[in-house]
Amino acid sequence: MPRSLRVRLALRLAALYVAATAIAVGVLVYQACDTADTLNDREFSLRAADLARYVAIDASGAVQLELPSALAASYQAGGNSDIFAVRRSADAVLAAFPPNFGEAAVKWPLATDEPSYFHLKDFGSEGREYYGLTVMQNSAAGPLSVSVARAADADALVHSLLREFVLDIGWVIPLLVMVTLMVGVLAIQSAFRPVADISRMAAAIAPGAMSRTCRAKSRRWSPPSITRWTGLRRVLIFSDNLQQMPPTSCGRRSPL
Repeated sequence: MPRSLRVRLALRLAALYVAATAIAVGVLVYQACDTADTLNDREFSLRAADLARYVAIDASGAVQLELPSALAASYQAGGNSDIFAVRRSADAVLAAFPPNFGEAAVKWPLATDEPSYFHLKDFGSEGREYYGLTVMQNSAAGPLSVSVARAADADALVHSLLREFVLDIGWVIPLLVMVTLMVGVLAIQSAFRPVADISRMAAAIAPGAMSRTCRAKSRRWSPPSITRWTGLRRVLIFSDNLQQMPPTSCGRRSPL
């Protein structure tokens, strides 16, 4: 019985460790994906703020986007992986890269105080998929509606890093579970060792020895018979009656 009990406890402990490990891995993967999404949103907001900062008004009063040469070259070198559109009003596109993204963005409502997210499918001549946001930014020309997006395949590096992270913890976690389970099993065995000793002692006692011991103890003491109890009762009744009788002339009590 103790051995079967230890096996059941060990199996339950293993199931608990596996469930807890699966939950922990799920939480880690979810947190990693959520962190990646947060970083993307942060990058989109910074790109929108940079675009609004480079909007200027020239001497003639015309509003234009003057990107630094390095930033303009990075957009060109990206191969349409990063796109943007800057609008002053619902139907006035100040600048867009590529131009067909400006044509798509002009159909959208202007940005509000809260960022609005969008998803483009089969966009452009290459039919790529884009994720982005539209946010309002202040500039020298007033509030602007800035839309920025990135191709879904451009995040392959982030996904590869997440995949590598999952694979790295994939072989560490089973090892950790095995070590923890071994420690738990050893703790269960040490806790049940006194119970096992008592069980072995009880199993070593033969039934014949118990019956002989009980018979030997029964011979040492036997209850008085009914006849002895009856005689003793008569003696006690006679003694009580004798105490209640009046004394005689010689000072003795007599039953007569």
